[in-house]
Amino acid sequence: MKQSRCSPKLLLADTDLRTRDALCGPLRDAGWSIDYADEPATLAACANGKFYDVVVTDLDLLTKGGLSLLSKLRELNPSQALILLSNAPGVEPVPECLRSGAASFFCKPIDSQSLKQAISRVMEFSAAHNGTSGWLHYCTQAAAHYEFDSVQLAKERFVLPLIAELERGGKIDADTKLKLDLVISEALTNSLDHGNLELLSEWREEFDGQGIDRYSLVRKERLKDPAYAGRKIFLEAHYTPHELKIVLRDQGQGFLAASKPHAPDSCEPKMHGRGITIMNSIMDRVEYTARGTTLTLTKHLKG
Repeated sequence: MKQSRCSPKLLLADTDLRTRDALCGPLRDAGWSIDYADEPATLAACANGKFYDVVVTDLDLLTKGGLSLLSKLRELNPSQALILLSNAPGVEPVPECLRSGAASFFCKPIDSQSLKQAISRVMEFSAAHNGTSGWLHYCTQAAAHYEFDSVQLAKERFVLPLIAELERGGKIDADTKLKLDLVISEALTNSLDHGNLELLSEWREEFDGQGIDRYSLVRKERLKDPAYAGRKIFLEAHYTPHELKIVLRDQGQGFLAASKPHAPDSCEPKMHGRGITIMNSIMDRVEYTARGTTLTLTKHLKG
């Protein structure tokens, strides 16, 4: 099937009518043509009989038809993007779904603006890279630069497009792609929370009378405070045939004393333990400089 050049087509699959109704208006206002499915059989039938630029599907509906349904959707139209909706964060099937080709996922209730932005990103990426999957074979070096607003980054999940290109070009496998996407997500979250917003990990263990942790309360306050929310995060991605290097820089005060040299392999916690553990286990080198405001992540690639 070839992609239509008419209005972008979207298949929204969800058994929850409230979710469908809440998303329908904003998505139609964005200019997308929308079809609906409310059960696995309908989802499969729609996808088999018509091309969709993006399929947005509830994870519960998908798993009712077996996770093989996800693979079937990918086989029917490899170029279409799949976005998952979930009733709960951290559900077990999510990693498997991402490994099977899902582009992103959102937890309910869904923020329609964030979903619209995610759909726009995957469609722009698809259009920009249509027919260019072999460019890595001829590329000796490449670089991309990104600038994030703190408030925007708190609401959205960023996926580095270059990582998908590395998989398509055979430089990494699907499992490594998933892990690198996770590293970028963790690194950005920690640059935001522990860098720009200057949150302390130990605040997660301090609770007020209503059982709300101090970390969440201060985070919410500082995202409204221009002194913190006005700060930006800068990301640079550098590619050569043998190496991927990611450099993140926040505008916080830094967590390393100016007079204290920092060993690159140190796990001194600017960030929560999960983040640094993930980065150290996946990347070949993790290094902090500039008092901890700059993080450099290096991954060796297949020759």
